[in-house]
Amino acid sequence: MGGMEAALVCTMLKIVVTKIAPLVIKEFSSMAGVTKDLEELQNFVEDINDWLQKVGDKATRNDRSSNWLKKLKDATYDAEDLINEFHIEAEKHDVVKNAAVKYLWKKPKSFTFEYYKTAQKIKVIKKRFDAIVKQRSDYCRIANLMPVDHPGQYTGKTIGEEPQSTIVDETSVCGRDQEKNRMISELIETNGQQRIKIVSVIGLGGSGKTTLAKLVFNDSTIKNYFQDILWVHVSREFAVEKLVEKLFEAIAGDKATHLPLQRVSKTISDKLTGKKFLVILDDVWTEDRVDWERFMVHLKSGAPGSSILLTTRSRKVAEAVDSTYTYDLPFLSEEMSWKVFQQCFGIASKALDPEFEQVGKEIVNKCGGVPLAVKVLAGVLHGMKGIEEWQSIRDSNLLDVNDDEHRVFSCLWLSYFYLPHHLKPCFIHCSIFPRGYVINMRHLISQWIAHGFIWTNQLQQLEVVGIGYFDSLLKVGFLQDREEYLQGTGEVTCKMHDLVHDLVRQILQDEFVFGIACTNQTKMCRYLSLTSWPGEVDKKLFDKVRALYVSGRNLAFDKTMKKQHCIRTVILKHIIADSLPLFVAKFEHVGYLEISNVNCEALPEAISGCWNLQAIHVIKCAMLVILPESIGKLKKLRTLELKYAWKVRSLPQSIGDCDNLHSLYLEDCRIEDMPNSIGKLGHLRVLRIMFCTGLRQLPESFEKLCNLRTITLYFCWDLQHLPPGITLLSQLEYLDLQYCSNLVELPEGIGNLKNLKVLNLKKCRTLCGLPAGCGKLTRLQKLGLFVIGDSAKDARISELENLDKLSGELRIKNIKYVRDPGDAEKVRLKEKDGIRKLSLDWYAKGKVKTSDMEGDNFVGVRTEELISGMENDLHLLNCLEPPSEIEKLRISGYRGQQLPHWMMKQNDSCDSSDIDIPKPSSPPQFFCLTNLVLKNLPNLEHLRELVDLPGIKVLKLTGMPKLVELLTTKGSFTNGEGEEEVQYCFPCLHDLVIGDCPKLIVKPYFPPSLQSLTLEGSNGQLLSSGCFFHHAAQAPRNEASPSHIRQLKLRRMMGSSSCWEVLKLLTSLDNLEITGCKDLKQLPESLRGLTCIRTLHLKHCDNLCRLPEWLGGTPVSTGFGLGRSPSNVRPP
Repeated sequence: MGGMEAALVCTMLKIVVTKIAPLVIKEFSSMAGVTKDLEELQNFVEDINDWLQKVGDKATRNDRSSNWLKKLKDATYDAEDLINEFHIEAEKHDVVKNAAVKYLWKKPKSFTFEYYKTAQKIKVIKKRFDAIVKQRSDYCRIANLMPVDHPGQYTGKTIGEEPQSTIVDETSVCGRDQEKNRMISELIETNGQQRIKIVSVIGLGGSGKTTLAKLVFNDSTIKNYFQDILWVHVSREFAVEKLVEKLFEAIAGDKATHLPLQRVSKTISDKLTGKKFLVILDDVWTEDRVDWERFMVHLKSGAPGSSILLTTRSRKVAEAVDSTYTYDLPFLSEEMSWKVFQQCFGIASKALDPEFEQVGKEIVNKCGGVPLAVKVLAGVLHGMKGIEEWQSIRDSNLLDVNDDEHRVFSCLWLSYFYLPHHLKPCFIHCSIFPRGYVINMRHLISQWIAHGFIWTNQLQQLEVVGIGYFDSLLKVGFLQDREEYLQGTGEVTCKMHDLVHDLVRQILQDEFVFGIACTNQTKMCRYLSLTSWPGEVDKKLFDKVRALYVSGRNLAFDKTMKKQHCIRTVILKHIIADSLPLFVAKFEHVGYLEISNVNCEALPEAISGCWNLQAIHVIKCAMLVILPESIGKLKKLRTLELKYAWKVRSLPQSIGDCDNLHSLYLEDCRIEDMPNSIGKLGHLRVLRIMFCTGLRQLPESFEKLCNLRTITLYFCWDLQHLPPGITLLSQLEYLDLQYCSNLVELPEGIGNLKNLKVLNLKKCRTLCGLPAGCGKLTRLQKLGLFVIGDSAKDARISELENLDKLSGELRIKNIKYVRDPGDAEKVRLKEKDGIRKLSLDWYAKGKVKTSDMEGDNFVGVRTEELISGMENDLHLLNCLEPPSEIEKLRISGYRGQQLPHWMMKQNDSCDSSDIDIPKPSSPPQFFCLTNLVLKNLPNLEHLRELVDLPGIKVLKLTGMPKLVELLTTKGSFTNGEGEEEVQYCFPCLHDLVIGDCPKLIVKPYFPPSLQSLTLEGSNGQLLSSGCFFHHAAQAPRNEASPSHIRQLKLRRMMGSSSCWEVLKLLTSLDNLEITGCKDLKQLPESLRGLTCIRTLHLKHCDNLCRLPEWLGGTPVSTGFGLGRSPSNVRPP
């Protein structure tokens, strides 16, 4: 551990030097008479740090040197605490000019005394470092030696620079497909077993047990088989009550902190009764059979076939739970280990120099096939460009370990040893989070900022640099499981692997306390995490604590704890509301304060006395009504977040006095208006307001927020207008207005925001048009919605011409208002290859008027006008060809009689307009298209000659009264074995929806790949057996098989139940929904033989008289549902 300590001390020394440097030239230092002392202390610290970096871990090769290093580390911590305290006082002096002098005249004795105390503390610290420097002379002989694991000197051989890839997604992990399939088979195989099946996966820490469990959890087979799938992270601290609460949280999506166990248990029972469920218990350690039996009581109500998948490191655990099946997770092969390395490293093997590849494979082979070890070493090597550095890792004796578990830990240690100095304290700080804790990236970065861990120049934003730090820890594997909450909002979470937890806590040793078990070393505690504890806690435990995590209601130390000057981070969860004011008053120099799940009506006024407070996060405080008016005194406040504060209706006017506020986050509050004083926040860069459905308007003072970069107004339903001054925010890059469903217009001049990269208008349903000038937003990457208006002040479709950087999703609405066909030609959609999802809507709500739907029967419009309209629509659609990489395409309200040329094989679409549209010599190929929706096309008659769509998985055809046929095959061919095989038009089709297409016939039959079918508003012809099966005599031998449809939805179908006898042929069917079928008087007998069906829903079947008795004896009885059916119909 000595090398770890040396690395940590080096980092802490650098932090001290960084903080001392500006103080030396401060006027406040001169007034306190400590300028010379600070200079000498700075020289001592720099000298020791240079020497320690030179000798590395050789400085800790014996007990004497190890004790010396501990003294140095303790002195460094104390120096950093003192410098931080002095720094705060200097900042106060700078903010209030000459305040110290005025105070000196008013209270000379007390003021002089404070100066004297501060000066004396600095002199004492300086003497401690002076003594440490003298002691160092005993070890000077070490300075000429090279550490064993030192990477050596460069010889010039380096790796070529390659773009860094992102962390590999869990669903694409190499080498675990066989194990996943085996687990799935065991879980869904019933064998007539009545009790809950328990499948235990046993494996070494870091071997991939959790990853395997996640692959199983996300598999479609599992989702289709089980009605409820729950994930519970157990970890070492096993307590039945805690585990039951975690199970409740997985079911209800909320904490059970304030609920009695009896109610929690009842909720679990009610949810699982009669259902086939899968509970995944990850990382189980308990070997106590009694505890396990007490927990299993809460799962007894499930249906036969329910299962538990358990991951553990111990075979004794698997035996204690009486596993039905145990599986020893094998290590990865050398080949698979190398593939994992390549994915994590982010470079293809062919791009590596052969010498690097050879050394890399030798290093990977030393990992023993443990995925976590491979991943962390890939992260280490990614930052090393010299071959000698790779060789030093390969030759390190740390990897020459026979014990598999120690080998993994050695890899982690090596990764930490080579971690850049600036990342070490950021990583160490993560020790305060409990195992399995979901870490919010923004919160974590705010904590790093509060501790001064992020180093930057004045041109870089601390938060931006912090994201880089976060990504670096992900790349080396110290953080993992990155997930984005509400894609596009930047809300990112992650976790730490349990072995990484062990590493960081072993680095800290007695400087970390979890609970109060380690009472013998409390005076050394710097990181304190308390989740449960009996009785009172010794107040001395807090003397040197820098980061505090508290979760629980049985606090017993809030009154005894004295004021703390060292604590920078405080996280309080589920504490008693009455304790909050007492707590806050004790944290004089806190920089980060998070209050979660506390039933307080107001934040304590004492919070305004925390001068150093830079971040406040208030989360799920349901009773909170108001923020203190004195919040304006927090001159260093950088971030303010209110989340799930459902009673907060306004912010105090004094919020405008928080001069340094950079980020303001309001989520799920009842905010109705923003204070006009917000315009005083000249440093505000991020304003995010989400799910504040009562927000009606933004203040006119918005135009003064000249540094604003990001505005998010997500799900702010009542917002109808934006302030005109928003167009003056020249620095604005991100404007997210998703789901502002009552927003009627954007301010004129929006095109002046030349730096805008995101203008997300998705689901802004009432927008009548976009203002002219939008085409000037040439940096725009995301738009979401482009609405064509019918007035001269609205943007024309041609304004899309220069928006070449658009990507993701785009919906063009109100195409009917395109007056000049030449405008559509300028759009050049097919050249905007970043667009992946495209919707082309002729009408505002995607619906065609009744007049348009009637076609020839339309009264009041001349036939030639109808024909002209159809030809015009065809011309427009021909011009709006999507890029070939399109993945999802939706066309709605189009009135043409045929498809555009880019959807036809022969390119023979009729276009009789005067403007000549160049047609490609060969049809475009949409190999990436997986989802096609054709909706409300009143005049389309056929889909013949449709281009090949080999990747289509979802096809939806609705609102097409004239469509007569859908061809699913295109002939056959003879394969190499002389057998005839069918060529399918949609070989990958998984989901088919046909709605309100009364004339449509499927020829010759539904594709065999189909798994989900929805028929709505159709007659019984689509339920004929010919649509589901073709005659074996007319078909190739390998195609004479039953349908594989698993889900069938029948809505507003015409015809009696006798037309539905085809259902008996759907032997794979497990989910059936029948809605609004008024001709249905009784369930068809054909359902009786469907042994796989598990869910049946009947809704709005007004003439359904009764349910057959046999239904109660089928598997469907456990998943039966009635929705607004006649009162005489009762569940079986």
